[in-house]
Amino acid sequence: MQQKTLDRRLELLKLEGNGIMKPEVVEQLSQKYEVSNDTVWRDYRTRKYWQPILEEMVEALHAIKNRHEQLYRKASLTYMQAENTPQKIASINLMRQINRDYYEFCYPSGADEPEEPIDGYILEWNYHKTKDSNDKLQTP
Repeated sequence: MQQKTLDRRLELLKLEGNGIMKPEVVEQLSQKYEVSNDTVWRDYRTRKYWQPILEEMVEALHAIKNRHEQLYRKASLTYMQAENTPQKIASINLMRQINRDYYEFCYPSGADEPEEPIDGYILEWNYHKTKDSNDKLQTP
């Protein structure tokens, strides 16, 4: 499934969930994604085939998000309970790597940064590279 198709179908479900009538949804999505009205109506007709796939994808994203949060909490707890500096440094590095991995998951490399992370997920800390390539941890 192409990214534009995926985005269009996700928005279709969102708009419909917000109570917008089908003809209005069709009109909005056809203009926004520059497709014909028939394409959006076809999305409605074939919904029973693609909606379960999207739901499985969302469940997988939730599982990944939860796992990252678990790992981050464990690293944070290890940091707070560390008795010496090397343990604290190792915990901080692990938290940074977890955030970097999650950031790369939310914002796939090679593409411009989307307006929103995948499925709206962000962590407490996001890893960002500044323009001069210095690595910094910044709060959102």
